[in-house]
Amino acid sequence: MKDCFNLCICWLSSELLLVFGPKKLPELGKGIGEGIRGFKTAMHGEEQASAAREQQTSSSNTESSPTSTCV
Repeated sequence: MKDCFNLCICWLSSELLLVFGPKKLPELGKGIGEGIRGFKTAMHGEEQASAAREQQTSSSNTESSPTSTCV
C-alpha cells in the first residue's frame, strides 16, 4: 500500500512539473497555501465570533436590569 502511495506521489509530482513548468510551480504552491490559510483563518474567526455571541447572550441573561422607581 505504501509503495502505491509513493508511486502516486511521484507520478503526480512529475505531471505537475510537466503541466505547469518549473517557474509556475512555486507560484501555484504559494496560491494554494494562501487559500488554505485564509480558509483556516475564516473558520477560526467564525468560531470566535459565535463564542463571543454566546458569551454576550449568557452575560446579558444573567445581568439584572435596574428597576426604575418613581419619586
